Order: sequence, then structure tokens, then C-alpha cells
Amino acid sequence: LLMQPSGMKLGELYAVWCATNHPHLSRNSINTYRRAWERVAANYSERDIGCIKTEELQHVVGEISYEDAKKFRSLIRQMYELASEGKPIHSPAEKIVLPRRMYRHREAFKPYEVAKMWEAYHAGDRDAAYALILVYTGMRTGEFARLREKNIDFVLRTITGIATKNEKCAMKPVIVPRIIVPVLESLCVGNPEHLLVDMSGVSFYKLYYSFLDRIQIRSLP
Repeated sequence: LLMQPSGMKLGELYAVWCATNHPHLSRNSINTYRRAWERVAANYSERDIGCIKTEELQHVVGEISYEDAKKFRSLIRQMYELASEGKPIHSPAEKIVLPRRMYRHREAFKPYEVAKMWEAYHAGDRDAAYALILVYTGMRTGEFARLREKNIDFVLRTITGIATKNEKCAMKPVIVPRIIVPVLESLCVGNPEHLLVDMSGVSFYKLYYSFLDRIQIRSLP
């Protein structure tokens, strides 16, 4: 397929993409895609999408992290699909090479820090329940935010139907250690549709870090 003018500017395509996709995305995904767009908005917004070269986009990718580059490539690819409408428009996104992925070592809470969480929980601090569930199950905060009572099988001690990352993760149940079962039960009200975390993501993060600060342990994610 040969590169050719499409008659659509990149900025126009982004507006269409936002209107089409934002209603179906989480706030976190919207913000990530917005960061990806900001990488090209200043220099490419008024450019015809059919005339942008792979080399130009590769230069952008070379200056950002692997995760941001992955979202960036995905965004550009989707915008070209919108622009093509069945026409043979060459997409430079197909040849973008992602930077090397850098894995970060994540610190874990020390036993004495987890002990402080338990101490707060047994003293009646409800916020401690949230922290303990995340620590013992390994759920992502986005998954925890989707957790309803119907997703929990207390007999098998598993949680299903909350995966947010990919299909592979969705196939694996979250294992609930026996020690954390009473904590989960304390957040249930007997309604299958009841959300265990009934608050916005911003409010939850504030609550979580405020709790860690209150019991004087490290503010680990």
C-alpha cells in the first residue's frame, strides 16, 4: 500500500477517536491514551494522516517508556483504521519498533508493616481491610474496584470475573488465602451486586495512602 493523502488531519481523527472510544474506556486508559496523543499533538495535529512517515513516529517512540510507546502505537494504528474506511492508506504504525521493556523491582511490605495493618484492622479501622485484601490477594486496584460479592466464591476461596489487564489474566482466578477470608466477609452485605469498594479511583488512592501514613509505614503502591 502506498502512502497517500487521506484528506483528514491527525487532530481531526483524534477527536473522532475520542468520541468513539472514551465511553468504553476506564479513566486510567483515557489518561494514558491522552499522554500518547500529547506526544504528537504539537507537531502533527495539522498534518494529513496519510502523509506521516514511520521515521517521524519512531523518533517520538524513542523518547518514551515501553508502556507509553505501546499505547502510542495502538492509538496511531486505531486512528489509521478510522481514516482508511476501506481505502488503501498506508499506516506507518505497523512498522514502529517499541523500545526495550524495562522491568522494575517492586518492593513488598515487610512483615512488621503487615502486622501494623492487622493491628489497625483488629482495632476497627475499616481502611485496613482494603490494604490487607490487596496485600494478600495481589489484586490490582482496578480489579479491586470492580469486585462485587458475586465474584467471590468463599467455598473455593477464589475471585473471578474482575481481570482488567488481558484475556490470559481473565482466565486465572484470584486465590484468596484463608487468613483473609474474614476480612472479605466483613465488607460484604449479602447483595451479589454490591461493590466492595464503592468510591472513585481518586478517592480510593487518597484513602489508601492516608491509611498507610496514619499507621506510619511506607507508602508503597
